[in-house]
Amino acid sequence: MGYPGIDTERPEPDRRPTEVNFVLLGRTGAGKSASGNTILGKKVFESKFGAKSKTNECREATALVSGRRLKVLDTPGLYDTRHGMEKFESEMPKVKEFSRKGQCILLLVIELGRFTEEEENSIRDILKSFPREPLSKFMILFTNGDKLEGQPIEEFLGDADDNLQRVLHKFGNRYHVFNNKSDPHDGQVLQLLEKADDMLMEDQQSIEFPIPNLDIMIEDFFHFQSREEEDDETTPEPLRLVLLGKAGTGKSASGNTILGRDEFISKSGTSSVTTESQRQEGVVFGRKVEVVDTPGFFGNSGCKEKSQRKL
Repeated sequence: MGYPGIDTERPEPDRRPTEVNFVLLGRTGAGKSASGNTILGKKVFESKFGAKSKTNECREATALVSGRRLKVLDTPGLYDTRHGMEKFESEMPKVKEFSRKGQCILLLVIELGRFTEEEENSIRDILKSFPREPLSKFMILFTNGDKLEGQPIEEFLGDADDNLQRVLHKFGNRYHVFNNKSDPHDGQVLQLLEKADDMLMEDQQSIEFPIPNLDIMIEDFFHFQSREEEDDETTPEPLRLVLLGKAGTGKSASGNTILGRDEFISKSGTSSVTTESQRQEGVVFGRKVEVVDTPGFFGNSGCKEKSQRKL
């Protein structure tokens, strides 16, 4: 089973990683520990309904699932009433060390329901803690799937507010939903593994030209620009950005990320989709921006001289 925005073709069995690591990240009470137990198929992490966090430090556990070794790292929740961000930040070195081992997926755990400002802020704070990790390593894991009561998750998310829609778009619609109260053999973990396989295969294909955590870079840059210009009474000139690079490295997708909407055609492949330079405008963090997408170097749609003339 696949999911929107991701190629649903299954990799060959012998190409699937025999070990997969998962890091559970999210605010206090989102269901990280319960989700870890669901993934492993056994109760390893303490998980109880309550007003305070049960996880005060990182805990790691391992299990064999369908012949594959799964490792799960449970982490302290953000915004705990006793420790705030202190526990989470103090455990970040352990989290980063774990995420660098083997094939790792970072799961942003969110309770299914109304998407609050606290949820949005938790995602922002988590991403800021991983400035060097590409967004392609993150997946949203919704908990409380039992509340859907048979309603397809796609239908529920289709009616979600604009803020959640924007977050889903940011992560390429990579998401999964858990009912942590259901039968552990109902297939939801195997579906998660299939989605993880797709992500890891895509990550392997793009490893030569890794895409940075562009959203964080953009936000930091524009906030810096705003601070520089806050004493300037004149209207600043539009910021002009020109995207250059080899065909297939993600220029058009990066342009869409900068503008926050799909303006440039972006498809996975080795040949250049962009054959002519295109310019689009937008407003990012209150600043007018012009983005120019250009044909990729070394694409197979024309000779080098022709590409140079177009550029």
